[in-house]
Amino acid sequence: SSPQTRGELLLELNTELLRDLARLRALEQTDEMVQRYGAYLRKRSETYLRRDAESESPASIPVDVESEHGGYAAVALDLIETLQARGHRIMILNVPNHGSVDGMAPDDVVEIPVLVTGNGLSPLAVGKIPGHALGLMQRVKAYELLTIEAAVEGSRAKALLALTLHPLVADAGLARLVLDDLCHQHAGTFPTLQ
Repeated sequence: SSPQTRGELLLELNTELLRDLARLRALEQTDEMVQRYGAYLRKRSETYLRRDAESESPASIPVDVESEHGGYAAVALDLIETLQARGHRIMILNVPNHGSVDGMAPDDVVEIPVLVTGNGLSPLAVGKIPGHALGLMQRVKAYELLTIEAAVEGSRAKALLALTLHPLVADAGLARLVLDDLCHQHAGTFPTLQ
């Protein structure tokens, strides 16, 4: 059997959380609800892959690759806090490229170091990426954009092309099998593709 995907793990964690919160709410145990949610956040954050970006940033500004607790929610709160407090820090964020990464389109969303101050966000120039890495980034971005188009347009052809381009699939026959399985397994929630 294949290992559990992050999506499957999060679905399991979310289902357990909602079940437990409903039970605790029925018992009017609000303190326990807060504790249960905290435990959920800790467990969820344990599933993130940690990266060390400090060696690539100025030593005078702390780099937050991910917040200590709370995953994306804590990153968002840290961002808001820095903007409001008029502090400064470098955070790894998803922002429009606008020339930060050579070879990516201006509107492509890229995950890069960003200087956050009370005046706003200033994406840092990453510059030139080695050819093999840039090719992979462009291929994944094409997959992402085609997936969005496929969902919005209900296009089976674009969904199939997106999966074929994905580096972990990279085969039209396998992409067709994956897409058929997704459509079958998630018929109630998956977009209807024509």
